[in-house]
Amino acid sequence: HSGLVNSITFSPCGEHIALSSNDKPLQVWDSQTGESLFDVKVQTGNVKSVKYSPDGERLVSGGYDGTIRFWNPENGEPGVVLNSSLGAVYSLTFTPDGRRIASGHGEGGLQLWHVVSGEPGPILHGHTKPVTGIAFSPDNRWIASCSFDETVRLWDAATGTPINTLSSHKAILNDIAFSPNGLQIASGGDDSRVRLWDVDSILTSSVEQQDYLGVVWKTVHSPNGQYVLTVSNNQTVKQWSSLTGTTSPLLIELPESLFIWSASYSLNGFPTVAATQDESMRLWELQEGSSNIILEGSRVATCVTMSRCCRWIVSIDRDNTVTLWDLGSTQQMHVLIEPTHETICCLAFSANGHQLAVGNWSGTIRLFDPQSKGLTMSKSTYWGIGVISFSPDNQQLAVGTDDGLIYLRGLQSEERAIELRGHTEKVECIAYSPCGEWIASGSGDKTVQLW
Repeated sequence: HSGLVNSITFSPCGEHIALSSNDKPLQVWDSQTGESLFDVKVQTGNVKSVKYSPDGERLVSGGYDGTIRFWNPENGEPGVVLNSSLGAVYSLTFTPDGRRIASGHGEGGLQLWHVVSGEPGPILHGHTKPVTGIAFSPDNRWIASCSFDETVRLWDAATGTPINTLSSHKAILNDIAFSPNGLQIASGGDDSRVRLWDVDSILTSSVEQQDYLGVVWKTVHSPNGQYVLTVSNNQTVKQWSSLTGTTSPLLIELPESLFIWSASYSLNGFPTVAATQDESMRLWELQEGSSNIILEGSRVATCVTMSRCCRWIVSIDRDNTVTLWDLGSTQQMHVLIEPTHETICCLAFSANGHQLAVGNWSGTIRLFDPQSKGLTMSKSTYWGIGVISFSPDNQQLAVGTDDGLIYLRGLQSEERAIELRGHTEKVECIAYSPCGEWIASGSGDKTVQLW
């Protein structure tokens, strides 16, 4: 060849090799003898990608003119021509069952096509530069793509819904592939790196959403793990599928005067938010297309949080009064801490709802039993407490401070607390993994750290 070779592929049986180059757009060779079987001139402009169908009955090419052309793999006779509106075709691949084709284009879009009918399917938008590689998982469930925009993206093959975006590469990407068992994705590019991605980890990591208006500051999983409830600073509450990232029918815009402090799922399974409106504390239960106030109090709350079971709600008032609200009792309101000059700054319920931790800025942590409303422990610990979190087994507290430190303290032990150093500014949030082996923390230093 006197020109750049753009694409090369074996037929499924291994007898033939098809390739495209700048000097010969489409050529097929006998892999045993090296004899050229046929050489055809196809698209105006170069052919960027050629692929055989899994059964070897079809040969397809995609070129810079935006067309996808089918050929008889035995003699090069032309077949169906598909015209895309997405511009130059940079990459092509068949599904494992051979029923569909995915094409990647110069403007960053992917297009799905039905092979037999030639009808176009969903268009997948996400990449911002040419899509250079596409791969289907062996079970036809997922599409992986890579691009000159330095990202790898995973999609739902049935609907075209984006699943996740991976951006660890530092240069343009050229190709991508699934492992035969579908458990890994390999990507390679101009940064001289081949990266292996664990598919299960990709599916369980957070899904990037571009259409959520406002700053998202609260997220919570449903008890069955199928949904994520999010709250933004524009008072919009959305529920998402934790697998695909698509929104469920729930989309509620609450009154503008409402400030949402916390969100959870009630015992009957409905998303619930605790909020203040006109300086009064209210609890809203959200259903599709409607919202109902199920608790209303006259306290002037400045901070509100809920237990995971949604039976208990605790609030901090302007005068640092701490009030517990019991939705399972006829006497709903209970004052745990009377008005005080100390600054109450954080609240946390244990996972089972049997303990409530209250921290103040001067370093005192108090534990209460929500059932009896009694104080069970009080310890002077660290100055500048900003956030508290219980471990899943309810035996340990993680305490984040204003100076960037995290302390782990056993509730049944008098041993010295474990100190975690890493953040350089105030620790804003802490969460344990469900198994209790890992802790994730976020800080004003704009980092998330895993411990």
